[in-house]
Amino acid sequence: MAPQSSGQWNLTQFIETLNFFGEIPLLGNIRWLQQMFDSFAIVSAASFPDPVKAGKILIVGAATFWGQSIAKILHQQGYTLTFWLESSSQQNLPEYLPGEFVTELSPEMLNGVSAIFICDTDLDSIEQWTQRFSSLASSAEVTYPLFDFRQPSAEMKMKSIWGALDDVVMGGVSSGGLTQGNGAAAFSGNVSTANSGGFSSVRTRDFDPPFDLKDWQGICLTLQGDGQRYKFILRDRQGWDSVAYCRSFDTVSQQETTVHIPFASLRPTFRAKTVNDAAPFDPSRVYSFQIMLSKFEYDRALNPHFEAGSFELKIKNIDVYASPKALNIFNLGPQPHLQSVQFDIEPAALHHVNTSETTPEAAITICLQQMKASFHLLEQIVFD
Repeated sequence: MAPQSSGQWNLTQFIETLNFFGEIPLLGNIRWLQQMFDSFAIVSAASFPDPVKAGKILIVGAATFWGQSIAKILHQQGYTLTFWLESSSQQNLPEYLPGEFVTELSPEMLNGVSAIFICDTDLDSIEQWTQRFSSLASSAEVTYPLFDFRQPSAEMKMKSIWGALDDVVMGGVSSGGLTQGNGAAAFSGNVSTANSGGFSSVRTRDFDPPFDLKDWQGICLTLQGDGQRYKFILRDRQGWDSVAYCRSFDTVSQQETTVHIPFASLRPTFRAKTVNDAAPFDPSRVYSFQIMLSKFEYDRALNPHFEAGSFELKIKNIDVYASPKALNIFNLGPQPHLQSVQFDIEPAALHHVNTSETTPEAAITICLQQMKASFHLLEQIVFD
């Protein structure tokens, strides 16, 4: 924790902020200052897979012709595979199957699974497996890391991307920062309401090019808080004072939790005031990320869970996430068999593939199209 503020405005802190970000309200672009201190840096966003590619595909019946064919094609296309096995059937498997093997059926096993392929032509097995999987989960969430602070190696990268942005830029005396250690990044410091201040934050430099997250549903953070309410902020435009898309979230002191922030729930704001005529957030161009503790909520309302003084928010990781409308289950078998099976699950989750009338390559193309479509059936969320 940072010590209590002395109440004096900190010129050094102000200059360090300008130097790190190269732009500040009312002053505009000050890259000349960064060049003077040899601190100019360009950060580029990594390319991102879509949720279908990022998730795992579970295959049942890997010893069958269709199981082996599907596995080979998906592996060649870069998909991550998991094979469910009855322990007694492991001895019949080919040695070259690329992926991990699981033998226990549980909801945890479906974490990160974007689809299940049942490649078993036995009628009883098809019905059995479909019912067993559908009873475990209606939807499996897929995540992909944006910032992983759990490893010590993340510290150097974190320091080059994340910088402190406190109310010192407006004459305040609050002070905070981001430090890495013990498997997390700690956003900590001291917030003071002196000099009409009252906020501390950490923000990334603008990414150029930006992140393209249009195939994803939102952001999820794994964190441990201190009982206060924080803000998570994204921007889809370059520039210091572009519209800030915000979502507030509460924390429980010393309790780890995962916070989901759908892109559709982000509130467009400008200096904590709602911009009613702003366009919806565009996840195809995410230029910056920011986490803030502020005495203000929105539109002059006060943060109901704010206390001046020391604070600490430990962040393990920041990921993107997506969930299909329902867990995709593909039954690959002769169509006459499939039509005779009565499935007591949601039709949107179950897809029949008639293997007697298609090739493995064509079947994969159809299945992947259905998987991608299911991730785009997202409900719009209106902020409070």
